[in-house]
Amino acid sequence: MIKETIIAYVQKAIKEILLSDYNIEIQNFIVEKNKDIINGDFYSNVAMATAKRIGRIPLDLATKLSNKIMEKTENKFKKIEAVKPGYINFYLSDQYKKELLHYVYNQKEDYGQFDQKDIFYNIEFVSANPTGYLHIGHARNAALGMTLANIWKKYGITVQKEYYINDAGNQINILGISTFLRYLELFGREVSFDGDYYLGKEIIDIAQEIKDFHNDDFLEIKYSDNAILDDSVYTFFKNFALNKMLSFIKEDLEHLGIEFDIYSSEKELYKDDAIPQTLKKLEKYTYINENATWLKTTEFNDDKDRVLIKSNGDFTYFLPDIAYHYQKITRNPNTNTIFNIWGADHKSYVDRMSIALQCLGFKKDIMHVIIMQMVRLTKNGEEYKMSKRSGNSLTIKDLLNAIGKDSSRWALVSQTSATQIEIDVDKFSSQTHDNNLYYVLYAYARICQIINKSRINIDKEVNSDLLTTLKEQELINLIAYYPCTIETISNSYEVNKIVNYLHLLSQVFHAYYNETKILDKSDQVLLKQRILLLHSLKNTLASGLGLLNITPEEKI
Repeated sequence: MIKETIIAYVQKAIKEILLSDYNIEIQNFIVEKNKDIINGDFYSNVAMATAKRIGRIPLDLATKLSNKIMEKTENKFKKIEAVKPGYINFYLSDQYKKELLHYVYNQKEDYGQFDQKDIFYNIEFVSANPTGYLHIGHARNAALGMTLANIWKKYGITVQKEYYINDAGNQINILGISTFLRYLELFGREVSFDGDYYLGKEIIDIAQEIKDFHNDDFLEIKYSDNAILDDSVYTFFKNFALNKMLSFIKEDLEHLGIEFDIYSSEKELYKDDAIPQTLKKLEKYTYINENATWLKTTEFNDDKDRVLIKSNGDFTYFLPDIAYHYQKITRNPNTNTIFNIWGADHKSYVDRMSIALQCLGFKKDIMHVIIMQMVRLTKNGEEYKMSKRSGNSLTIKDLLNAIGKDSSRWALVSQTSATQIEIDVDKFSSQTHDNNLYYVLYAYARICQIINKSRINIDKEVNSDLLTTLKEQELINLIAYYPCTIETISNSYEVNKIVNYLHLLSQVFHAYYNETKILDKSDQVLLKQRILLLHSLKNTLASGLGLLNITPEEKI
């Protein structure tokens, strides 16, 4: 397991030197991978960031720091040099490269796993109302949430993935009556859908299942525009439709490779008296006005106070949601942060919920919300036509039918969450280099093919000193940088960086393959070193793809 990355190791060494030699504590400096391997594996701007504070010329300080860091970092670097105007370049040693490649070889697809940290995150994502099939916007939330959770686990963080079921609001009443009307319609009864009903094809399917099992048992039940007048029948239709819809949702998520650790129910909040208990904890910041209960959010710079209980005694959506967030935080006493992934239409709600949690006594940053933009599916340059089954929006089923699970998982996290995604069906279903996932999977399969053809057994004596071409150095550099990518995403939540990393690693490998006769058996020592490198590449690719729940094949 990994305790710290090579970059974190260098950062720590630099901070210790600056503190001991110059009595300076500094955070804002860079240690990062070099864009051009000719200039070394990594670089730092620390001399330029600190030279003015201690009255030194940046290049002179960089030279002194280079010597000090070289002494402090043992055998990890072949050389560390200062270059104008004050950068420090780091070149990995052959000994470190050998140790790295053997470590990755032995770790297999577990490469990149960090030591366990004393950190607990809860992340809630998707959480769509159980009143219809999940659409491709939900798919994006799901892919990002699942991938981020996988990366956090790789980084050594304990993660709980949660789905909140909105099963207590008026939407479930509407679901019940909508299903009942479809049931009547299946018997040829004339019904009106001029109200606020759910009209998706899935409602008809559920009604058909009720008809198949119960025949005409409910045909003479009276109803009004918004309710079934027999409470037991009303409850039956609501619960049956809710449970079926939840099974549809779970099935779609499973097909997309999404799993949850916990499903929380809004109904349970009412059963557990969580809402009045939360209201009591908020009483310092509540008041009554015109028979309504308000939360003093303006004390935290909100533009107006917010209603918790309406004048008729009904809860607003805000109050049960506060109670739910309180439960999420307090359920595990070790919770560091709760995360929500919400659509762009919830952006204004973020500050409101953050204020409510502060009213409950939590720190301001106890909750972090990732705002997700929309997804657009195209084919031949035009908006992709939905299936007849989909209703009014493209569903996860449509997406999976169009490009499959693996391409969906890749495409949905290929851009930052703040960017709208356009998924081109032709591109993501093609087996060409235009399809970035195919390009990565092809690299993995090609590596496996070379390894199998070589019939080389790797032992612990295989070195890395002959891997001197620029492409070989780049590949080793990228392998060393993989844990840094995991660490960066864990702290920035930018999961698109794993897609970018895997694509870059594959690009460099394909270029290496095209310019190098890897299976040159005239030099067996060099061949063994190259096969060790390929094993490490294979394991790194498998580990990275595993974060996306994609399993590569040895043949493609």
